[in-house]
Amino acid sequence: MKAVRQPKASELKEMSEMELERYKEECRQEIYADAYREPLAWFPHDSKAHEDKDVRDLLVLLGAEGYGRFWLLMEELSSNADHYINLQRPSGWQTVMNATMCKSIEEAHILLDTLASLELIDSSAYSDDIVTNQRMEQQVYSTNLKLAQGRFGTFSRELKRQIGDRNKSE
Repeated sequence: MKAVRQPKASELKEMSEMELERYKEECRQEIYADAYREPLAWFPHDSKAHEDKDVRDLLVLLGAEGYGRFWLLMEELSSNADHYINLQRPSGWQTVMNATMCKSIEEAHILLDTLASLELIDSSAYSDDIVTNQRMEQQVYSTNLKLAQGRFGTFSRELKRQIGDRNKSE
């Protein structure tokens, strides 16, 4: 994440209360936007995921290998900054193949077609050549919202300290 630009003490002294509030809001938006694009270091995995009806169907259709490839794909989606894979990009299919250890585009197509038919990836997005998972999107949002709240809290405390220093020197 890029650091939010902290104003110099001289700039801070010259800001009105309204300018300070505007600056704080702009920084909040930047912090939250940056946090959403942050790759997840980890995500929760239900210990009974294999009992989900769609996952059971995946196991019947593609076996344990398909199940493993599904979780490898979820790891890829969680760890890249976009949290989706655009299959129209030159690297799109290669990313899927590398992440899922598919040996060919045909094998990757079978995997993604099956995942989309079972709604384990978003079938509507997949029809537009985007690989994403709504549960993963929600997990990214939830996890990174907490991250952003912490970062903004730290930023706000530091700004408040600087404002206090500004007011003392006036």
